[in-house]
Amino acid sequence: GQTQIQLRGVNTIKADRFSANLPPTVGVFFDETPLGLSGYQPDNGLFDINRVEILRGPQGTLFGANSLSGAIRIIPNEPDFDSTAGEASMSLSNTKDGDPSYNGHATLNVPLSDTFALRLVGFSNSQGGFIDNVYTIDSSINEIENYNDTNSLGGRATALWKPSDALRVKATISYESTKSDGRPDEYIPNDPQSIARFSSSDFLLAGERVDQWVVSDELQTATPISEIFESEGGFASLQIDWDVSDSLSITSVTSYSDREILDVLDDTMRFREFTTGYFGGFCD
Repeated sequence: GQTQIQLRGVNTIKADRFSANLPPTVGVFFDETPLGLSGYQPDNGLFDINRVEILRGPQGTLFGANSLSGAIRIIPNEPDFDSTAGEASMSLSNTKDGDPSYNGHATLNVPLSDTFALRLVGFSNSQGGFIDNVYTIDSSINEIENYNDTNSLGGRATALWKPSDALRVKATISYESTKSDGRPDEYIPNDPQSIARFSSSDFLLAGERVDQWVVSDELQTATPISEIFESEGGFASLQIDWDVSDSLSITSVTSYSDREILDVLDDTMRFREFTTGYFGGFCD
């Protein structure tokens, strides 16, 4: 949910929690619907896809804003009038010193008549965590293991109506939700500077212990705040293609998209370094 795409070496500054709404330089389109109008590109659930087109920029003439360095078009498979068909797939994997992961998807195509068909796609993806958080409130708990897990799910439905060779109407509804419970950041094990800083009474709050902050192994971090990244949204589109004559065709695309992002990042260490360094024990 936080992908930033670059083409031809052109990009805005790196999007982060302070500037997540920076306009991108690469336009991303699902079929004819524009997506990713902020610096964080959605994952789009790339299942049951016919092809992906990479168009080098500038593409402003054809695709408008946010396509200075290029455009990416994701073209899904369309509903088929000929036969009822479906497929499903699942994969499992395991990460050393981490939790297992899986992803799966299913596709169903249903022709309801000679001129109307429906195609359904659903997917779920779970990535097991592999970073341990050594900061704990209760001294009886050693650490929170594999706290950076990620789960996403979504689906889309596409209906195609083709009453004649000259007219076709396609409607699509898509939804996707992603949630990460922790970030895959790790600190340097047994860093002498960090240990010296954590031992300072100016850095530790009342009741805190040095061992709550000291990272002693690889793939570990220390954060007292539950870091969360959540992204939820989708779009609806209606496309009408009408061949008026042999020399004139009209295409109309109407779409609506909505996306909500919750991004919680723990900045305790940097904040305390700043305040204790300049204001002497402000955090106490």
